[in-house]
Amino acid sequence: MFIDEADGLLTTRADLNAEQMKLVTHFLTKTGSLGKKSAFIFATNRADKLDPAIISRITYKIRFDLPDAKTREKMIHQYISKLVEGFKKGASKNESQNVQRALEYISTNKDSLIIQTEGFSGRTFFQLSNRLQYALIAMESFPDDETFQSVFSRVMTRVKSSQAKLDGDL
Repeated sequence: MFIDEADGLLTTRADLNAEQMKLVTHFLTKTGSLGKKSAFIFATNRADKLDPAIISRITYKIRFDLPDAKTREKMIHQYISKLVEGFKKGASKNESQNVQRALEYISTNKDSLIIQTEGFSGRTFFQLSNRLQYALIAMESFPDDETFQSVFSRVMTRVKSSQAKLDGDL
């Protein structure tokens, strides 16, 4: 059984109310009696929030680090390519031009973007791509480079702010 965001369900019992504690305790008692043909796979970004009894039952731990600079460069191109493909399917002429200009901007400022995206996960890149897409759709025509830089900076700030809120929960 795969449990995504396991920290939301199996958090340290000291942090739980009575009903939640019953759920975690019940889960723990049932996992001790499963046969050898059963397995749990937990995914979490907050392993430190897992109950110690859960951690003691985990046989193998696999850690996926955040992308390095070379991988972030590939991810930038991957998500922007998907953005472009999405626009090609029914985009207006202005929307297509906006995306083309965004691609030019990203190519020109690639090194800066790689630095700005340090600490980004795949999910964060996805959020950046989506928010940039919405911002571009909202524009009737593509702005000058200075205005686009401002829009891109606002999108990046919102994504980083969302990421910081999640990191603060750790």
